[in-house]
Amino acid sequence: MTHMSHSGRIPIKAVSLQIENSADVDVCVKAVGANDDYILCLIFDENDHVLISLWSLHEHDEILPMRFTLIYHNKSSLNLFDLPANNSEHLYIASTDGDFRMLDLLKIKPKTKVLALSTDDTAQQSNVLQNKQLDRLVCLSDDMIAISTIEHINFLDRKNLSVILKRIDLNETLFNWHMINQDDNNKIVITIDSSQTFITMYRQEKNDLSTLNPMKISFRSNVQYIQLIQTTTIMDNDEKKRAYILILLDDKTIQLLDTNKLSQTSLQPKGLFTRIKNYNISNTCISACEYDLNCPLVMQSSNNRTLTSELLYSFKNMNIEHITMLNNGQYYVVVNSEYIVYIYSLHNLDRSIFEYNLKIKSQSKFFSFQTYDSNIIIFMFIDQFIVLQLKFYDIENIFRVQWEQILSIPIRDAEYSLEFTPTKRFLILKQSLNLEDDPNLNDFRIFSCDSQFKISPITEPITYIKSKIASKGKITAFMRYVSLYTRPVLWIAYHGTILHVRLPSYLAELEIRSDYHSWMRHSLAIYGKTTEKSSLSITITSLAVKLPSDSCVASGADDGSIILWHLTGKCTHDVLDSIHMDTITCLKFDINTSRLFSSSLDRTIAIWSPITLLHVLRVHIPIERIDLFSISNILLARGKFWGFARLMMFYIGNYLQQSPSIQQNSTKKNFQNVPSAQACDVASWAL
Repeated sequence: MTHMSHSGRIPIKAVSLQIENSADVDVCVKAVGANDDYILCLIFDENDHVLISLWSLHEHDEILPMRFTLIYHNKSSLNLFDLPANNSEHLYIASTDGDFRMLDLLKIKPKTKVLALSTDDTAQQSNVLQNKQLDRLVCLSDDMIAISTIEHINFLDRKNLSVILKRIDLNETLFNWHMINQDDNNKIVITIDSSQTFITMYRQEKNDLSTLNPMKISFRSNVQYIQLIQTTTIMDNDEKKRAYILILLDDKTIQLLDTNKLSQTSLQPKGLFTRIKNYNISNTCISACEYDLNCPLVMQSSNNRTLTSELLYSFKNMNIEHITMLNNGQYYVVVNSEYIVYIYSLHNLDRSIFEYNLKIKSQSKFFSFQTYDSNIIIFMFIDQFIVLQLKFYDIENIFRVQWEQILSIPIRDAEYSLEFTPTKRFLILKQSLNLEDDPNLNDFRIFSCDSQFKISPITEPITYIKSKIASKGKITAFMRYVSLYTRPVLWIAYHGTILHVRLPSYLAELEIRSDYHSWMRHSLAIYGKTTEKSSLSITITSLAVKLPSDSCVASGADDGSIILWHLTGKCTHDVLDSIHMDTITCLKFDINTSRLFSSSLDRTIAIWSPITLLHVLRVHIPIERIDLFSISNILLARGKFWGFARLMMFYIGNYLQQSPSIQQNSTKKNFQNVPSAQACDVASWAL
């Protein structure tokens, strides 16, 4: 059905009616008839009188011929008419004071004049719910009509409107109700509680018109909006679209309910993550803080290679802002809103075994921290970062600071990331330059790290000397980097070219090989395949190296292209199929297989083996980052939705098998044995 408010034309093939000066006029248009070969138009004027028109729809007609136009002079509204789902030729319409009409649209004789509905003999008329103010009419099924007043929802027998089959009180606990269709054309009444934390559904039993069984579905947050949609989710076993109820909650999250599986357990997604403040991933767990829960959430790998989620209620009143784990998940490290650091043993959350006040060390903005090995913590501030090495004392059962370092960084009022190279010999700092004309440019700094974890800065930023003569030949800003596993080498992206840095040097260089002057040029490789000049301005936005062999590097660009550069043998590369239509935001190799995972702003995640496309996951928000939690076969994807970070979790065990037998269009997922798959927050589906 098409609904237009204010002035405009009825959207049909030829101009048949013009509405002039109609700020208070509403128009509804619907195709009716067995083959949708008629157009029904209802126009509600400023006095809520209704003009009902039926137009024949013929493919070759320049002007749609009008069959009839009737005026219903009783006061009505958009909510007081409906057509049965299985018989769109019957129009039911009522006035606010209880006058009820049923029109068999195709049996009304063609008329050239506009007539009043009261003079038409083919309209069946009756009075319902006299002395009541009607506000909504819906055809529930072949046998039932729902009409609501401000006091009740009344379910009437369509064949005998004087019989009220069922009545639901609309008192102060109910503020709204909605209708949904099921596959069998039956409809369900949904009422929303005034506190908006649950909905109640009433479904008609097939053989009992007087029975409407209630069912309650609860939510963690208030219900703001409900709509019926047709879509497909990654939880489905095929790509056929199904009918879902879309529920928008006031914490800006969306949940879906299958209309043919109406139960609390069928609500998707089923997780606890909502608006994410931050999260950390270690080898064995995922820990997160979010805005709506007052205690952190931790998901850990169990012995059967699945994730178990747990809310840490012991931290409920501590205002935890950040959480991660130390020493392979043996300890929780938390930072509260006062920037006090605490460490707790996994087996005793009632007593802290370490306390450290960050405010004493720095007055600048604190935004993140990370743990390394069994005793290293790095706290990141806008203008500096602090490195702590801890020592555990068994007798006292506490941690103490063995030494600390405070290292300054260039002040740009921008957050940054810190990452050790795989050998832990170097620490790489990446910080955005915040340039409006090129937001992808970053400053990279190198810090060397000795065997005692003492960190020393290499004062110069990573630099590429493009020309020793020209003053503009010195380049110190780049897009992305990735570290090799077997050698102290960084691969650095500068626009469409990949450079390398041999650590501890800070100088970036071209990769020169005998076959080519510089063979790792993403833009030239794409240009050679497409011959489009626009490809010469491609910017690399993501890099990944295949670990632990370092046998190839993957580069992704802002045009959605991905190239695999093979570092062993001859100078060769493979351009992957054009799957992504927007910027590549992240590339990840699974360390145990040859699988490559790519994410894009076009709301897709692709799985490759290594150049063959295995599968495409379609989600409903642009993806900014992906992480592989291989120990439990979980892919974690992060994106922003309504200004907040969101996490989505996918079970990918089927795609980490050695045999690349999975078809591109297969969407079958095995969630039954993976309880952690329920811990995703936002919808893992395409809306």
